[in-house]
Amino acid sequence: LAALLDASPLNVGFECEVVGFGTLETATSGDLSFFGDRRYVDAATRSHALLITTSELARLLDVRPLLIVERTDLAVFRLLSSYRGLLESADEPRGAATVDPSASLGTSVRLGASAYVGARARIGDRVVLGPGAVIERDVEIGADSVIGANVVIGARCQLGERVIVQPGTVIGSDGFGYLSEGTTHHKIPHFGIVVVEDEVEIGANCCVDRATLGETRIGRGTKIDNLVQIAHNVQIGDHSLLAAQTGISGSTRLGRFNVAGGQSGFAGHLELDDGVIVGARAGVSKNLKRGIYAGFPIAPLPRFRLQTALIAMLPKLHQRIRALERGLAKESE
Repeated sequence: LAALLDASPLNVGFECEVVGFGTLETATSGDLSFFGDRRYVDAATRSHALLITTSELARLLDVRPLLIVERTDLAVFRLLSSYRGLLESADEPRGAATVDPSASLGTSVRLGASAYVGARARIGDRVVLGPGAVIERDVEIGADSVIGANVVIGARCQLGERVIVQPGTVIGSDGFGYLSEGTTHHKIPHFGIVVVEDEVEIGANCCVDRATLGETRIGRGTKIDNLVQIAHNVQIGDHSLLAAQTGISGSTRLGRFNVAGGQSGFAGHLELDDGVIVGARAGVSKNLKRGIYAGFPIAPLPRFRLQTALIAMLPKLHQRIRALERGLAKESE
């Protein structure tokens, strides 16, 4: 563990077996936990776990077994990532997966029960397909990607390497496009695809619509929370962050390093620069330059805060105006 975490053991002069992880409150002997903030010194002192912490925080604890690291958060990240890898390498029952004879599977691909791989699909090395995952015809999935249970990847869509798709998500569904004629709404066919670049993570129960023509694209390193809707022909720049219940309308383009707060909504055919941050529940109805924005209608954060403060003052202002009106009425009598 010390080698894995680049840590220095302190007060560890005995053999012990580490069997799991836990919080400071729930961990028992044999568990690992971490202590990364002075606010939790009491809980850390009472904890039965082997603790990961920094040298500065270690001085706040009584003599006890510790693993000393430079940054607790990075150490815990390494530890949990390694442990997850061990879990995912364990043998699991395959069940009755279905693979079309024309599909191509790389080495060490793992197929969950009832997974389906369609014609001419190409699955890279060490890809994991969860139970019930559906990979339609001509789909490409890069190496080391993890596709969760009951995920659907529509025909011809492309996923890069080290992509994670959480359970229940649909990539490559038709976009919401109709041509109205009188009382009839004609469905517009969608012949495009979705391209998901390397190291993207898409949360549970998201929907990413295929393009009408061309492609819907999610840039490298972007992380998407649960219950997010991405419409047809949307372009999302590299390393962006989209929180839960964000909705992006068709053909809108987000720059690199954009951030969308929870339940934020974007109208269609917009252009956002790199480095745009949109607050929770904001409504984006116009193009935005780099900066921080909030509210609906959308406004730069300082203006939004001023508007919010002024709105809170309206009841008192209303009372003052009514009092002034009554005073003027008496003077005119």
